[in-house]
Amino acid sequence: MIDLSNLFDGRDLLESVDLDFNDLDPKGIKIHSMFQYCYHLKEVKIKNFIPENLKDMSCMFLNCANLKALSDISNWDTQYFTDLNDIFNNCSSLITFPDISKWNTGKVIYMDFMFYNCLSLGELPDISNWNVSNVVSFADMFGNCQLLTKFRDFKMEHHKSKGFRKYALLL
Repeated sequence: MIDLSNLFDGRDLLESVDLDFNDLDPKGIKIHSMFQYCYHLKEVKIKNFIPENLKDMSCMFLNCANLKALSDISNWDTQYFTDLNDIFNNCSSLITFPDISKWNTGKVIYMDFMFYNCLSLGELPDISNWNVSNVVSFADMFGNCQLLTKFRDFKMEHHKSKGFRKYALLL
């Protein structure tokens, strides 16, 4: 198991990262909190990343307040993800977002503060088909997303909690 958690944590002067995971076994890595508190990070390029069996993506980009561009993360194998807490929390300079509409979120349990304080984000990709039936907490998922004007609701027919719309979608 290769533990890359907190790899760049707190690297204040880091402005760009270009990573190639080509030589790493995707079944044997941990990456939560990898870029958290990289306040001056503006661009992240991640190539050949297939997060097979990866469960914890929490805090991956937490407080990357100057992050303006993310590489294409649409093809990530997210079927094992259980924790997406704070993954993009306080990415306040992100204006557009990669297409994450096809992420398999069927095993995700936590989505707290996922997009919290993404102040510049005007719209999200269509995530209305995400399976959120196992999510137990959506606390402030879109809290303080002041410019978010376009959002399509999740399909909640089979969700355990009928209070989702009342608490999670207050923009």
